[in-house]
Amino acid sequence: MSTTRRLAILAPGLVALFAVPAVAQQAAAPEEAHEHAVPPPAPPAAPTGQRTPAPRDAYVYIGWPNDGEVIHSTRFKVWFGTRNFGVAPASTDVPDTGHHHLLIDTPLPPMDEAIPNDKHHLHFGRGQTEAR
Repeated sequence: MSTTRRLAILAPGLVALFAVPAVAQQAAAPEEAHEHAVPPPAPPAAPTGQRTPAPRDAYVYIGWPNDGEVIHSTRFKVWFGTRNFGVAPASTDVPDTGHHHLLIDTPLPPMDEAIPNDKHHLHFGRGQTEAR
């Protein structure tokens, strides 16, 4: 028996981007405190997980499988294409970048909620542009 699956893709061209600042750890040698020493700067803010708007001309597409193509296997390769923005890991704080989500046999989730990571919502948070 053959099963037909419906694929959808979520990325910056379709929804808002996640803009999560990367938090860098800085190693500093211990310093002697001086009478007029200035306190060290505050550490960077923790990632907020807030979505930021995508560029107006951002565009995302699935390069393979082709639109309407029926996959007769439980294993297949998919690759994503983008225009007018970049792909980066989820924790990267670079303007006009984001990461992909692939939705399988499920409706679009509410755009103001986090997208789950399960067998119906595949999360490519490392910045992948293709997968098997």
